[in-house]
Amino acid sequence: MYEKLTTHKPKVILENLLYGQKYAIQVAGVGSDPRHVWSFEIVSYVI
Repeated sequence: MYEKLTTHKPKVILENLLYGQKYAIQVAGVGSDPRHVWSFEIVSYVI
């Protein structure tokens, strides 16, 4: 499953994550350049 979240805030709280599930997260900075530069993928389990 893929979910896109757009915000202008420097911090985001991810809610309603399921216990024991593995999640992969990437972020991209957006500015005047139309190309998005993506971060490395972070993979973590909810415990």
